[in-house]
This record gives sequence, structure tokens and C-alpha cells, in this order.
Amino acid sequence: MKPLRWLDARWLVLVNNALLLVWGLALFGLQRSAVQIASCLAATLGCELLLARLTRDRRSVRDRLLSSATAAVSTLVLLVSPDVWFYAVIGAVAIASKYAIRDASGRHVFNPTNFAIVFAIALLPDHLLVRPDQFSGSPWLMAQIAVFGLVAAVQGARFRTTLGYYLAVVGFALPVGMLLGIKPLWIVAPEMNTSTLIFTCLMITDPRTTPEERRGQWVFGLSVGVVHLCLRYLQVPYSPFIALFVAAGLRSARRAVTRGADTPDTAAAASQAGVR
Repeated sequence: MKPLRWLDARWLVLVNNALLLVWGLALFGLQRSAVQIASCLAATLGCELLLARLTRDRRSVRDRLLSSATAAVSTLVLLVSPDVWFYAVIGAVAIASKYAIRDASGRHVFNPTNFAIVFAIALLPDHLLVRPDQFSGSPWLMAQIAVFGLVAAVQGARFRTTLGYYLAVVGFALPVGMLLGIKPLWIVAPEMNTSTLIFTCLMITDPRTTPEERRGQWVFGLSVGVVHLCLRYLQVPYSPFIALFVAAGLRSARRAVTRGADTPDTAAAASQAGVR
């Protein structure tokens, strides 16, 4: 059900993350220079327009700019690096992944922002800092993310993916944690911070890279949650993003083997994509 059919969910992602960037710079000591922000936006938007032209993408310029701006702002919020060039490169990588890594139906396999984060973890670890969650101390920012995220998840018709993720926390992590002698607060608290809310409501709800079928959404969210929790137990940084990368890759491989067993995402659902 989409109560606001006219609203593209990417606007919710863009506005939410842009507000976080502004609040962070103004009130929470978020360290992003004007050069980093400007270069990230220029590189991301420029890469989108260039690749769209080279591939003869028929989407409107407005749609392409919205998609690339969302990826740029999301990257600036979710990653931390002191290097001037870092965000421009990562933003371009996010956009390039949409055009370079596609399945047989022409859909991009990975959420662009998530792909860029994993790219940075794998290939640029010396330029990436393990991010402190600078917003979680503010209840009103948490409320902002929750409201924007809830509406985006419902608009994209992927709220079951989010519920599946938290089902993994309640149904898997808590019982296993009890057996291992881990306090419940240690398990639950990190799953309620701002970066996790952004991830669960505004990233894994992307209709382009997640299942449309209801049961598939539950399974996808549950699998992302379980992989993430195992990686988190091993103290792997950015574990939710790595888990989503693994789940999206396996989903694409399964679809290739079964020749599209999942129902294809419709163009209307695709236009309601989350972080892209």
C-alpha cells in the first residue's frame, strides 16, 4: 500500500540525509569540508549524466539528478574520511556500479551507496575511518530518521524487509546471545542507532535491489540481519553494509540460476527506490 502515490521515496532519503548533513555540520561537529561536499556532488552528478548519455539511458534528467544526489548525500553521511578526494571517488563508484553491474533483466544488482561503502572497505581501508555514530545522542534526530524511514519503507512497499532484519535481532541474536552470556542491551542498543535506522529503513528497502514478493522480503531482511549479526560478533566494521552486499549478490546469482524465479520489479516500484 502506498498512501502517497505521487511521492518518490528517494526524496525522503535525500531530504533526511541532507538534513543530517546540515545538522551534523552545524551542531554535532561533523567534519566534512566544503571541498569534500562540492567535489562529491560534482563527481556523482557528473558521472551519472555522463554514463546515462553513453548508455543512452532514457530516464529523465530530473530522475537521474535525484538518484545521483541521493547517493552523494548518503555517502557524505555514512562514511568518514579525512581525504579531500575520497568522497568524489566513492560517489563516482556508487553511480558507476549501477551501469556496470547489472543482471540479465537490466537491473543493477547492488544498492549503489552500499556498493560504494563496501568498495571503500575492501580497496581503500587506509583512507576510511570506522565511523562514530555522531547523531545517536539526539532524540529529535532519531525521531526524524524514524519518521522519514517509516514513510520511505511503506512507499517503497519493502517494509517487510526492515521487519525481517529486526526479526533476526529478536529471534536469532537474543537467544544465541543468552547462550553465549552476552547481555541483551549489548545486542539491541547498536541496532537502534542512527546509522542502523538509515540502513534498515532507507537502504535495504530499495525496490531495485530487493525482492518484490512478500515472502522474499522477509527472507531477504532476515538473511541480511543474520549475516550482519555474525559479522558484528566478530567485530567486523560496517557489518550491515557487508551483509547487504553479500545478500544482494547471492540473490542475483540465484535469480540467474533459476532464470528469474522472483517476480520482476515493476517500473512503478523501481521509481520508488530508496538510497540509490
